[in-house]
Amino acid sequence: MLIKEYRMRTTRDYNKVYKYGKKIPSRYILVFVLKSGQNISRFGFVTSKKVGNAVTRNKIKRRLRAVVQKNLPRLHQGYDLIIIARNSARHASAEQLEKDLMKAMQRAGAC
Repeated sequence: MLIKEYRMRTTRDYNKVYKYGKKIPSRYILVFVLKSGQNISRFGFVTSKKVGNAVTRNKIKRRLRAVVQKNLPRLHQGYDLIIIARNSARHASAEQLEKDLMKAMQRAGAC
């Protein structure tokens, strides 16, 4: 579980990243990234009903949060990131999600 400081919580924060952020697509996820200028990076996780039922969606979000928590020391600070799970993410293993997410983070410049 990410601590409160590393989570995006308000709709206004999400909308700002969607509007002004850079979109980085990958196989299992879609990442929106915006340089925030703060001394920490914040993350938001989105999984739509297209991905599956509530159990599947929560499982994917837990896996993505675990990847971010594990790799937090490697990530650059000062970014707001929204990680959106694609429909194909339900068939991906935890290792595949981690590899895909880290590759997208590198392309975004946040790693």
